[in-house]
Amino acid sequence: MQQVPGSPEELRQRLYALQNGVIADLITRQLNIKEFDNQQEGEQPKQIASAMIDNVIAEQVKNKFNNDQSGFLASLTEQGVTLEQYQKKVEEDIVYSYMSAQQRRAMPAKDGQAKPRGP
Repeated sequence: MQQVPGSPEELRQRLYALQNGVIADLITRQLNIKEFDNQQEGEQPKQIASAMIDNVIAEQVKNKFNNDQSGFLASLTEQGVTLEQYQKKVEEDIVYSYMSAQQRRAMPAKDGQAKPRGP
């Protein structure tokens, strides 16, 4: 077991800071997903194409399970997750990535100028 330097109080403070960081990240994630789901009056509901979700999952099955669909499904079963729950998680991951990218684009650069859009 590896020793972590610091007094017990320092370790408690570091653990507390890590816990707060994780909680803040989870809250930010949920707020971003909710913001995506909220539609303005007259606006069409936003949704991720199911083909995009299927493509992400297919890529994960290819890379992590060597194209073994049954191994992938067995892994979900071991985790107590249904395929539908996993698809929802993948959808939320896509939404979070998209919303995070949108927020980064909207943030001004350090010199006070807006960041350029596009490639």
